[in-house]
Amino acid sequence: MLAAFLVADRLSLRRLRLLSGLPHELVVRCVERLAADGLLAAERRPDGNESRGIASLTDEGRRTLERLGTAG
Repeated sequence: MLAAFLVADRLSLRRLRLLSGLPHELVVRCVERLAADGLLAAERRPDGNESRGIASLTDEGRRTLERLGTAG
């Protein structure tokens, strides 16, 4: 579900939380998992604050979403 919001390219984790309605901890865990799978690039702001991090789809993440969109 979170990956669908990332089609907009780059979103802050705070914005992802607000758009998804999910708790912050769950959003962070999901982003970390998608990043571990190579589908998402997550970066921290210069101040190191995770809650203000940026998430964006990798090329593989985009291809995966495209495949999922055409699979149905």
